[in-house]
Amino acid sequence: MAPCNSKYCCPCNFRSPLKPVFKVRANPLYHKPNLKNVLNTVSQRILSFVKRAGSIILIFSVFLWLFSTFPGKTVEESYLAKLGKGLEKAGSYIGLDWRLTVALISSVIAKENSVATLGVLYGAADEGLRKVIRENVSPASLLSFLVILMLFIPCIPTTAVLKSEMGSWKYFWLWIFGV
Repeated sequence: MAPCNSKYCCPCNFRSPLKPVFKVRANPLYHKPNLKNVLNTVSQRILSFVKRAGSIILIFSVFLWLFSTFPGKTVEESYLAKLGKGLEKAGSYIGLDWRLTVALISSVIAKENSVATLGVLYGAADEGLRKVIRENVSPASLLSFLVILMLFIPCIPTTAVLKSEMGSWKYFWLWIFGV
């Protein structure tokens, strides 16, 4: 039997190429969504996200606290401060101090971690992060931080999903380097 090349023929149906083949696919009936089902689905997905993302953020925050406390008693003497001060020159070109630079780097794990990092580095437990940042960081630096945070490398879970969706290392690396 010769292969069908006709535009009228379905490749999975070996009929004559001169006879058109039409397949009708039945669409499901569309109904108005039930509010109970919608709320149930949304709440399940939110809870699932909070469990997955919350556990990553919590674990990262514990490590962040450890690195910001040891070997000295203050943040200024910690391993995290040494890392941040080493990277401060790179951040200063875009108006970031070492704390904002470390928060930017921590956003690679998850974007939400940048907020946890700022909270730990500025010691914003009692007063609230918003008040502490207003007092210590200029609006231009904050704007620069937000723009770079949004244009920076996506978090690791997003990158993993993109790699699996693209199915090829070639397209993945093209996407990473913005080609």
